[in-house]
Amino acid sequence: MSSRKGFRRSNGGASRHVSTVGIAVFYRPYRSAILALLRRAPGLVPVDLGAVGEDIACKLKHLHPDAVLLDLPHSMMQPLIRLLRQAQPKLVIVALNCGETEEDLLPLLEAGISGFVPNEASDAQVLQTIRAALEGEVYCPPKIVAALIRRVQRSEETQGTGSTTNPQLTPR
Repeated sequence: MSSRKGFRRSNGGASRHVSTVGIAVFYRPYRSAILALLRRAPGLVPVDLGAVGEDIACKLKHLHPDAVLLDLPHSMMQPLIRLLRQAQPKLVIVALNCGETEEDLLPLLEAGISGFVPNEASDAQVLQTIRAALEGEVYCPPKIVAALIRRVQRSEETQGTGSTTNPQLTPR
């Protein structure tokens, strides 16, 4: 059985998981295209959340989607992701049209995104990313994985974690 939230919809005896996906995209024609793509995708029900941060958060309180896709101005992304993460810690948040550099992704990952869609992604890749995020998985380029590992290692060094600060912990 899938770990996705959502509900089962019967289709002539067969049932499948259906996940509600909120779409918050600043550029209206792109938002319409994403909504149309998701309407054609089996198991995904898109909901238009608009493009204004406070409205998005307010709509989410009432809609409780399984996932949210965000493509907003950079100045709005991090604060909104943090707000959404605080309000609904288990919400799957996917950032659309991201660059794949440390400067682009690390702040969004720290803010709480569950996945991201690179700028040049195809429709199939968008759907694959959404479904993977709903399953608790994420595509991540090797250079970003390396950056995350370095960040974790630096964090451990600055916090002084290890067996010397807590004798109850083993090196393993």
